[in-house]
Amino acid sequence: TLAVLPPDTAAISAEICQGGSYVFEGQTLTAAGTYPFGFQNAAGCDSVVLLTLAVLPPDTAAISAEICQGESYAFGGQTLTAAGIYPFNFPNAAGCDSIVMLTLEVRPLFSSAVMASICQGESYEFGGQDLTAAGSYTFTFQSTTGCDSIVSLTLSVFSVNVDVAQDGPTLTAAAADAAYQWVDCDDDDAPIAGATGQSFTPITGGNYAVLVTTPQGCTARSDCFEVMLINTSESNELSGITVYPNPAVSRLVVDFPILLPEVQVAVYTLEGKKLWERRLAQVEGPLEISLDGWAAGVYLLRASSLPLGADTSWKFIKN
Repeated sequence: TLAVLPPDTAAISAEICQGGSYVFEGQTLTAAGTYPFGFQNAAGCDSVVLLTLAVLPPDTAAISAEICQGESYAFGGQTLTAAGIYPFNFPNAAGCDSIVMLTLEVRPLFSSAVMASICQGESYEFGGQDLTAAGSYTFTFQSTTGCDSIVSLTLSVFSVNVDVAQDGPTLTAAAADAAYQWVDCDDDDAPIAGATGQSFTPITGGNYAVLVTTPQGCTARSDCFEVMLINTSESNELSGITVYPNPAVSRLVVDFPILLPEVQVAVYTLEGKKLWERRLAQVEGPLEISLDGWAAGVYLLRASSLPLGADTSWKFIKN
């Protein structure tokens, strides 16, 4: 009885990563393919094994990232700060190399310089602050890219010189190269028509100030200055008043020969500074003014009655 035994056959498969190798039956395989190998089975007959070898390619991927200048980006165990393309190898799920290409962009910080000016007394809003003093300021903002933007501000503050010199009835603004408008303090600062020069001599007594406007467009108002004009007319209702003694030492007498309503009597320096004042609903007869403690010099006495529309002034000497 003759038995013919067929050869055994078997199929196996294996995988390697690209660049790797597979050793089988004394051979080192690196390429994908099907490889037959012969063996002798237990019965002593040939046995054929077919090996299917697969070579797995590496995975590749590309990613991009952005950082602001001065920041860093952690990737692949490295801390990156410069823009560029960086390759990194990672093992994939099959255990083969995986190449990731990182394109890193570094966004610059933006910087700019601005200049601004304000008038004294005003404020400038910048960086959430109201600035009133001249100087250099630096503020950091966030730009549209999300990175810092540094803005340097130079702030100028323009002042207005509102000093006024008084020489008798003439007022002169100290500021030069400016625009001037003299106003009547007794009339809610009403502008005086034609009074736009640096000097101003009113035609009637009163209180006056000047609005000074600089070439930068800043405007400020001076203090009010009283101007008294000596009335030499003998025709008004106050012409009969007498003032004595002149010169005076310790007292001055103002004699009202008739009954006068709402009388105001005041004493001024020749520069217009008021030193003494008395308001009376009505007066008749002498009014005495004590001069004790006053410095020797020339003074101006002014008497006025609003209901009568009369105003008269006298100069007197204090020894």
